[in-house]
Amino acid sequence: MSRTDRVKAVAARGGLFLVRAMVLYLPDRVIARIVGLLVWAAWVLTGDGNVRNTGAEIVDIFASGPPFTATVRKLMRAAEPEIVVSAVLCQTRPSPYGSM
Repeated sequence: MSRTDRVKAVAARGGLFLVRAMVLYLPDRVIARIVGLLVWAAWVLTGDGNVRNTGAEIVDIFASGPPFTATVRKLMRAAEPEIVVSAVLCQTRPSPYGSM
């Protein structure tokens, strides 16, 4: 594993730890506000309207509350760091078709 891949793996594990802690311990409305601010910041930085559409769906899940948030929390409890790290590493590698 290269040094860059190791840095990505550590960042992915740290990100999963942070997101998991937020989802498991913060109230739904707080998570909805935080995600809303992150979506707004991403939209301001990129100017891409698709970011707002995708982010609005996540905000709606946490703004509406249970039973949807109970499902998200169940998924976050069962998330395996190795799978997340593998997905991040695979998605950040150059494509053989030249798309990335």
